[in-house]
Formats: sequence, structure tokens, C-alpha cells
Amino acid sequence: EILSRTYNLRDGSQPREVISKNVSTGEVKHFSSVVEFLEYSGLTKKQVYSNLALSKQKVYGDIVFKYEDDEADWII
Repeated sequence: EILSRTYNLRDGSQPREVISKNVSTGEVKHFSSVVEFLEYSGLTKKQVYSNLALSKQKVYGDIVFKYEDDEADWII
């Protein structure tokens, strides 16, 4: 609970969903919050929040990610 209050960027009062794509396999994963994605990815808060806030997709290892409601096409 404390973790989610510290990390989540919110849209209104709800956590925003994040999706990631494995650039090698094309597999897309859905995460209910930024915190859940942070735990899965092992990326730093700064890496994740900077890219999400700017709607910027950058490849880290084999994954690229964005908010679920971001209508931009995948970069890869």
C-alpha cells in the first residue's frame, strides 16, 4: 500500500495501466499500475516515469512500454 502511494502516477484517483512489448517476441503484457510494471521490469523509477510522462518509448533490454491509454503506435 505504501509502495503504491509513493510510486503511482494517477489519472484522477485511479492508477494508470501500463503495457509493455517484448521486441524480440512481440509479446504484449498488461499491468494494472506503474508499480506492478516497476516490479516486473526491474527498471528504475526515473527511467519509467520519465518515459511515461513524456509519452516517449525507449527500448530497455528487450522491452518497450507505454501507458495503456497512449494511442501512439509502438516504435518497434
